Amino acid sequence: MEKLLKKLIAGEPCTIGFLGDSITQGCFGIYKNSINELASYCLFGEVYHQRLKEIFSMLYPDSPVNILNYGKSGDTLKKGLQRLPDLIAHTPDVYVICFGLNDSGAGIGGLADFRRNLIVLLEMVNTASVVFMTPNMLATRVADRLQEEFIPIAEDNIRRQNNGCMDKYIDVIRQVCEERQVAVCDCYRIWKRLEKRGVDTTMLLANGINHPVPQMHWIFAYELVRLLLDM
Repeated sequence: MEKLLKKLIAGEPCTIGFLGDSITQGCFGIYKNSINELASYCLFGEVYHQRLKEIFSMLYPDSPVNILNYGKSGDTLKKGLQRLPDLIAHTPDVYVICFGLNDSGAGIGGLADFRRNLIVLLEMVNTASVVFMTPNMLATRVADRLQEEFIPIAEDNIRRQNNGCMDKYIDVIRQVCEERQVAVCDCYRIWKRLEKRGVDTTMLLANGINHPVPQMHWIFAYELVRLLLDM
């Protein structure tokens, strides 16, 4: 990340590319659209990479920070691989990758494929310029405010969180990144620590299922800035 820091200090333009799922895209809530399909609403100004840009703009006001948002709702790491070449073509100074939520939908049986796809992704980029940011926790209980039609979706997420499936996907991320010497911004660990300290983490999800409230995006942003400046 030395290249990014040098540009920030010199007041030069820099580019940070983000590849991920709905969290990175900027989705917060879910609803049924006019044809009864599940859809998400987005608040692009509230998403973590925009907060990161705000922090860098305050710390390094002479350095324009360009954010490339390659997050897509519903994406898994495998689907993200298909879009990675488009992001690479923009030659960002730093790549921030965030997957795991939707990938865990494949269950324990999907761990091997997840590992393989993660290795492929890291082989496609300069790993010295990559940060893998672990995501938030899924819901751990059915939220009282959740509409009845979304309860089955919530229950699937709850099972994956409470039976340890989500933890195992995060463990794969940590293991592969350690093997490949890739920096990890471990925000999932922060969420788990909050839960251990008695915080109802389900209340920190805007949709009561898997999308953090806007305030929790500040944690992602702060941890990324801290990591990038410490490297």
